[in-house]
Amino acid sequence: MEMFKLSTILSGHHDDVRGVSSTNDDCIVTVSRDKTAGIWERHGSVNFSMEKMLIAHSSYVNSVTILKVAGNYYVVTGGSDKIIYVWDILDCSNPIFTLIGHTDNVCTLSSSSDGKIFSGSWDKTAKIWNNYQCEYTLVGHEYAIWDIIEFNNNSVLTASADKTIRRWINGVSVNTYTGHQDCVRALVDLNNGSFASAGNDSCIRIWSEEGSCLMELFGHSSFIYSLDLLPTGELVSSSEDRTVKLWKDVQTIILPATSIWCVSTISNGDIVCGTSNNSAYVFTRDKERYADSDTLKIFNEANANFAESKKTKEKINSDKLPGVERLLQPGTKDQQVIMVKNGSEVEAHQWDSSTNNWLKVGVVTDAVGQERKQLYEGKEYDYVFSVDLEDGKPVKKLPYNCTENPYTAAQNFINKYELSGTYLDEIANFIVRNAEGVEIGSNQTGGDPLTGGSRYVANGSDTTSMGSLSNYKDPFTGGSRYISSNSQSAARITQSSAKEFTCPKKYVNMESGNPSAIYKKLEEFNSKVKIQNSDKSFDQDEMSIIKAVLNKISGEESSGEDVIFQGIDKVVSRVMSWPIEYRFPLLDIIRLAASKIHFNGEIRKHLLAGDSLEVFIEKSSNIVSDYENNNLDGIQARAIMAMRMSVNMFSCADGQIEIALSGQELLKICKLILSSSPNKNLKLAVSSFLMNLAYLLYNKIELSKDTSFFERLNVNQIELMSNLVELSSEFLNSESQLSFVEINAANTAQIDNTDVLLRLVNVVGILGKIISKHSHNDSFAVPLKSIKNSNLSITLNAIKMASESDLLTNTIGEFYITLYFFFIFYIFSLLIFFDFNFIP
Repeated sequence: MEMFKLSTILSGHHDDVRGVSSTNDDCIVTVSRDKTAGIWERHGSVNFSMEKMLIAHSSYVNSVTILKVAGNYYVVTGGSDKIIYVWDILDCSNPIFTLIGHTDNVCTLSSSSDGKIFSGSWDKTAKIWNNYQCEYTLVGHEYAIWDIIEFNNNSVLTASADKTIRRWINGVSVNTYTGHQDCVRALVDLNNGSFASAGNDSCIRIWSEEGSCLMELFGHSSFIYSLDLLPTGELVSSSEDRTVKLWKDVQTIILPATSIWCVSTISNGDIVCGTSNNSAYVFTRDKERYADSDTLKIFNEANANFAESKKTKEKINSDKLPGVERLLQPGTKDQQVIMVKNGSEVEAHQWDSSTNNWLKVGVVTDAVGQERKQLYEGKEYDYVFSVDLEDGKPVKKLPYNCTENPYTAAQNFINKYELSGTYLDEIANFIVRNAEGVEIGSNQTGGDPLTGGSRYVANGSDTTSMGSLSNYKDPFTGGSRYISSNSQSAARITQSSAKEFTCPKKYVNMESGNPSAIYKKLEEFNSKVKIQNSDKSFDQDEMSIIKAVLNKISGEESSGEDVIFQGIDKVVSRVMSWPIEYRFPLLDIIRLAASKIHFNGEIRKHLLAGDSLEVFIEKSSNIVSDYENNNLDGIQARAIMAMRMSVNMFSCADGQIEIALSGQELLKICKLILSSSPNKNLKLAVSSFLMNLAYLLYNKIELSKDTSFFERLNVNQIELMSNLVELSSEFLNSESQLSFVEINAANTAQIDNTDVLLRLVNVVGILGKIISKHSHNDSFAVPLKSIKNSNLSITLNAIKMASESDLLTNTIGEFYITLYFFFIFYIFSLLIFFDFNFIP
């Protein structure tokens, strides 16, 4: 039988691909930590393109399954926002069902042939959904449930971080399978009365229904994340060791990513896997579907350039490794892997029997810091410490990279949590003490949410304990929090009880993106435009110039300004002439260029085609006219790009000028967006814009003392501030009460719109601070009246009621509630003090 070869690469997500599934040979579904799902359709015999993007989740999308009911396909997605969405694959503009019930990340989904949905969560429960209602909640596991599948058509199997597997019939646990030495992460029905399981012990076990372990399969060198079965009956697995394996160890496929999070088989016998490098890969045995030479070259080069830590493997004695002369000898079997010493480097090579050559598949390097980067707020760090600031209060997360100045990290931590600057030395010293010599804790139980492994224990000393935490289980890992060698507590730093609202120190931006994926999508759409109207398409030279722009954005190229501006001009010219459904990658380039490229005072000329910002937004995205005419097809994606571009405009001086000039009209656009049921990503973009606008006012009025900034532009700053107060207050009221309603309705332990709320809190806090400093100035009476009339007391009551429950406190912490109470109390006290006497 033929070996699997690369077929195609699915590049389009901006973060890890955590789940894959398929409806048929020609349609693949992926979900990602970028908060989206993608539906990929085949074009020709090999290539796929993302035809639909599913946007609704407010956090990582970690699980997906396909539901087939009455011949129709539905996509089911679940994520860290604890919500399960059901989508009609023919119309993915909005979910058709929302399944609420889990109280933590929905990390696994599957479905049955009769239309039931199975879900598993970090909340230690699994659920069986029948007709989109919860039929059974399966309770019994001690830690997170990592996988759930139907078994033998009459029962369900669950795999857990508690190292066990359970079998359930009609909601009752009828059997428990034990034998794994660590978290169990993956299950698959072998369709012969037996099933396979795998997990963090790097072992695959084959079980009988009765509970006997029939076989153990060893070959992976790290956590096994996923299992599936080919139509031929062959077992497929994916792992943290960069590989997909075909069993019984028939083939090993090496990929250019640390984590192969998921693997799924397609009915035509192909394999698709999702990885930590933001891409999914399809492999096939069918020569008709082999990748072309260019795609194969990209894949092989990515593998060759991949640097793998020695800490992810057993200790390697490089002195005993053969030199490069070993590569003159042929391999003993296809895809055999060997390591050779090439100068000071250790290289990994794989034998390709089809070409009779060794292919370089990686470089093994010494690791810095921990074995695996820690993810925090979407970014990777060498360490993420948990710091206890006050008795009875939630711990705060302190991220740190080994290459970072400890004092910089400490100052960022102080700014984020609004601590006194007197703690700078203490926090920095804490980092210095504890960022050295971190090792894997040997006595922890449970599993990390990303890897299932134990958390890290520092060797340095720490300060006072807040009490015994020996029985504490971190909800994210199942193990204990960060602890020092002589204490069982989180790091303790005493915090002053006095808290004062502190304005943000800089503008927020929305500049994450994948330039290579954008370019690939642009190529695809350009081909379609060329068929429809060749005059409006880019020629090859123009595409090369645009690629230079994207390379500049990604920091890979330093082309001259003339070339960069020429590329931007071409993108801007096409964004107003291409069919609206093809503009998305162009808008994405403009959005990134707004924060990544310096326009030297000519931002209007190059980025806005000579128009004002609000005119350019309408010409490029049509969102105002489409909202007003209730033409909502695809509008939210365009609105997101327009708002993210506006957010990024604050990053340069000439962008701030354009924002100020168009501020009133942009607020009208925001109001229009908010009146049309925006999704969570769009709300986040709008709230980020409002916060930046508030900070612009604060920066010019208070920090830079450039009081004539708005006057020089003939902009009424008082009117702008009043309208900003009014819109932000309305937005804040609706979002905070929505959160309170959701808390009571779903009994959930997390608020889905926390990021939006926090930005809106900052908006009103910043404006309140400006107004309080100028309360003696009659001109500030208008925005003060806006605050008075904004019904913020309604929001105050909702937050006050919510804060009395443990749910809100557990979600966003005492810091958020104290901050909220502080600035609203401050503003209302101000109003009472002046008795509204100077308000017209």
